Order: sequence, then C-alpha cells, then structure tokens
Amino acid sequence: MKACHLFSCCRLDLMLSRTLLVSTVTVLAVFCGLVPDFTRHSISVVFSSIAYAQAINDEVIADYAKAVLAMEPIRQQASNKLKQILGADNVPRFFDCSPDKVNGLSKAARDVMDDYCSKSQSIVTSNNLSFKQFNDITTAISGNPPADPVLKQRVQQEVVHLQSQSQ
Repeated sequence: MKACHLFSCCRLDLMLSRTLLVSTVTVLAVFCGLVPDFTRHSISVVFSSIAYAQAINDEVIADYAKAVLAMEPIRQQASNKLKQILGADNVPRFFDCSPDKVNGLSKAARDVMDDYCSKSQSIVTSNNLSFKQFNDITTAISGNPPADPVLKQRVQQEVVHLQSQSQ
C-alpha cells in the first residue's frame, strides 16, 4: 500500500510539474506576442507572431501592394520567356532570386531571372521597403492556409483599392 501511495504521489508530482511548465511557456509566449495556430490539415503546431502583424502599418501595406502591382507585369513577362526556355510545366509560380536557385538554370533562363530579380529589387526599394520587409510579408501571406490570413486580407484590400484608383 505504501509503494502504491508513493507511485501515485510521484505521478501527481510529474503531472503538476508538466502542467506548470506548459502554463509558464504559454504565458511567456502570449507576453511575447506568439500564439499557436492549429490547422485542420496538419498535426503540427505553427507559432505566428501577432505582434509582427500588428506592427505592419497601413503605409507599409500600401507600399507592399504598390510594389507587387509594379512587379506583376515584369513577372508575367519573365514567366512567358521562361516558359519558352524551360517549358510551361517547369516555370515556378513564385520566382526565387537566391543565387543557388538562379545559378542552377541554363544561361538563357539565368539571364531572364537576373533581369527580373534586378528590376524587382529596384521596385521594392523604390517603394520604401527593405528586402527583409518584402520577403517577410510575402512569406506571411503565402501558403495554403497563409501564416497570417489577416495580413493577407489587408494586402488584398489595398491591391484592390490601388487598382480601382488607377482605372
């Protein structure tokens, strides 16, 4: 009976320590602006930063939307050229300007990507964004589901707004 009591006591201590640990981590995460995102399609837990999404003000959203709209015709032109060079099935939906991706292409495809990357980088900086800001926003709104659906909606609304102004 004493051994059983000792076993129950140890289990209770273990459960309490785990509960305390989980509670402490949860409180710290909330104070740091991190919340778990549980998706239907995945067993994994993804942490996203609410603080980051809230820190992106309307001006940055407008700058991002302007950059995306300015880049789209250049992206389409590059995509059409790459379809001719690589074949329609081999052109990625999103262009990756990292050297390890570009260097693996044929010379003709590399020239198209170099031109696109140069022009898109110029567009990003001329719209008051750093490459990090642009890439962080792109990452947050990409994916299915997006890591930050609220940010994606804000960007989409701004794109529609800018398009309606230009007509």
